[in-house]
Amino acid sequence: MNSYNNIFRFKNTSSEHFMKLFNARNNSVVPDYHMIVDPEFVEPIENTGSFEIPNFENVSSYDAAKIIYTSLKKSNQPVPYYFNDVGMWEWLSYIFWEAHSKKLGELERYSPSLSGGKWNRHLLRTPVWLFEIFGNDSKVYLNKDLHVGGDLVESWCQTSAMIESNMMQLLTNLYFNDETQKLKLGIANKKPGDHRDLLSFIKQLRFTHKVEEMSGERLVELLPERFDKWKE
Repeated sequence: MNSYNNIFRFKNTSSEHFMKLFNARNNSVVPDYHMIVDPEFVEPIENTGSFEIPNFENVSSYDAAKIIYTSLKKSNQPVPYYFNDVGMWEWLSYIFWEAHSKKLGELERYSPSLSGGKWNRHLLRTPVWLFEIFGNDSKVYLNKDLHVGGDLVESWCQTSAMIESNMMQLLTNLYFNDETQKLKLGIANKKPGDHRDLLSFIKQLRFTHKVEEMSGERLVELLPERFDKWKE
């Protein structure tokens, strides 16, 4: 378990070492962990809270989001104030390196400064953003291991109309198991009733109904029979 007194940011957001470390084609580079608290390379973000990272093999996107959010929440700024702080997200990516490194993927997942300013696939910033919106209910989106990302995030969080409480409730009602606190198996099996099929149905429903005014429960009632198996 690793402990930190506060969150830091990298002073240099175009570090050659960082680029090599998070480049999936060159992941033989060894993390230089002395950098993450060395004043030569980093500076503290004032008033952020102390935090601990549990064993990396157990860290889900939800766990990481809650850890980061709780620390940022103790500062004098609202959490969204930090959403474009590239040096901070690079530093956070670095300290969660072992949870990421099983499957690195594209560089934009770790540093938008190195990939044209893209944030939508960042494996830490996006979960914190969803936690800011939905709190503990964001578990339905953030249930996968941190290095995996998530099918629901990729599909459902690309348009603002889908990032609403009623959509979160709909997904939770259908695809989240309250007993296990995990997603049900088979929600992305590319068969009728899976989450992509649901997304297509909701988009069609918007042509004839005011979907944004409906509760998650009402949306469940309107679903065709192919979704019945998920209501159990």
